[in-house]
Amino acid sequence: MPATPPGAQGALLAGSYASGLVWMENAGWLNLGDGSPANGVAYANTTGADAGVNIAPDGALSGLAWGGNIGWVNFSLPTLPTAQRPRLDFDANRLRGYAWGVNIGWINLNSQEHFVGVEPAPCTGCAADYNQDGGVDGSDVQAFFDDWETATGCSDVNQDGGIDGGDVGAFFDVWELGGC
Repeated sequence: MPATPPGAQGALLAGSYASGLVWMENAGWLNLGDGSPANGVAYANTTGADAGVNIAPDGALSGLAWGGNIGWVNFSLPTLPTAQRPRLDFDANRLRGYAWGVNIGWINLNSQEHFVGVEPAPCTGCAADYNQDGGVDGSDVQAFFDDWETATGCSDVNQDGGIDGGDVGAFFDVWELGGC
């Protein structure tokens, strides 16, 4: 990971891994990954060239982030109580839990005043992987219908400007094929 990544690159937390940068007021930029894990699915975190933060389907975060001023920050903390483990809270669109930096100690992702907020992912991904977790399964069907029933999110799958039965058909056309 670069020691001084470009400051204009924002963080992207979608799919099975994160990428980009998060600004920490007293520590500088924290690089979540370069967006290109070697296997295309998740960072191995065995070398600096393939390091970054991974996102499990349930939002659990794991892996390593790099801060040029603070060194490695660990998101793989299975010994913490579940409520304190680092995770992406999909409902609140923000990070929660704690991360650990050997050089700086605990990083509180749960602060009510200072936290990493996440914009909901745009509707540019594969419609079949509706929840953008990297897999095509029943959880995508549930996520689609949750949005479709309230006419929200990316439920205008056929992009005709309305949310109706045509979107259900368009969603299942792609979903039944196993993806895009």
